[in-house]
Amino acid sequence: MSNILQLRRFGREIFDEALRAVDARAGVRRAVRLEGSALHICDIETRNGRIYSIAVGKAAQAMGSALKEVLGESLVGGVFVSGPRTRFSTGEQDWSLHSALYRIASGHPLPNKRSLYAA
Repeated sequence: MSNILQLRRFGREIFDEALRAVDARAGVRRAVRLEGSALHICDIETRNGRIYSIAVGKAAQAMGSALKEVLGESLVGGVFVSGPRTRFSTGEQDWSLHSALYRIASGHPLPNKRSLYAA
C-alpha cells in the first residue's frame, strides 16, 4: 500500500474515532442513569423525584432524546433550544411523544425574538 493511501486510511480512522468521542447522544447515555429513585449523573447522585432538563445548541435534540430514553417518565419536562434548521424529530425519537418537552428554534447566527423567548 502506498504511503498516501495509508495516510488517508489513518486519517479517516482518526476522524471517525473523533466523531464517536463527541457523540452527544452516547455521552448522555454514558453519563446518566436512573436506579430506582436515585438519579446518577457521572459521580453525582440525587434523589429528587422531579427531573427537568435544559439543552442548548446543535446537540440539544440528541441530548434531550437520549435523556428521555434513559429517564422515561421520570423526566417531567424540559426545554431544548437549537438553531432554526435543526431537526427535532428523527426516526428514533419524536419530540411530540412527550407534551412537557418544549423545543424552541432560536435565531442563528444572530439573535432574534425566538432567541429572547428561549432565554
